[in-house]
Amino acid sequence: MRDSPKPIVDTIRMSDRDLLRLLAAVDAQHAGEHGGSEHTGALKASVNLPRVLVQVTDAGTQASHIFLVKLRDIHEHGLVFIHGAFIYENSRCNVLLRSADSKPVQLHATVVRCNYIAGRLYEVTAAFKQPISLQSYCFADGAPLLAALRADDEHAST
Repeated sequence: MRDSPKPIVDTIRMSDRDLLRLLAAVDAQHAGEHGGSEHTGALKASVNLPRVLVQVTDAGTQASHIFLVKLRDIHEHGLVFIHGAFIYENSRCNVLLRSADSKPVQLHATVVRCNYIAGRLYEVTAAFKQPISLQSYCFADGAPLLAALRADDEHAST
């Protein structure tokens, strides 16, 4: 008998517009607390970055769940995403993206930090097992990672 597919869980339960509004307020508060300077952590406005699927395997229990998370940043060494629950350090993450030729790919990462933001939201930082080449990957809709990151950086600087 086959295992039934795992459900995809959206723990954020907010529209992107409401989520980004909340994150902008948190970023502004954080900047104010640090003398008006830019935030010192990975928090940044990521208007153009989509939600992605991440399979998280708990470091202690080995329980595995698939979540829809809001991507905040991705680079050759890791990623930052928003999640609606705490994730323990050393938990394994598999991020589902597509290769440049549109084949599904799982990028393996490990949680290195999970910071409380507000309400039920946490900012999770995960490091890839091996550095990746951003031009080799696309989001589920086919948008190249590198192009989305450049568009996001342009939007953030305006």
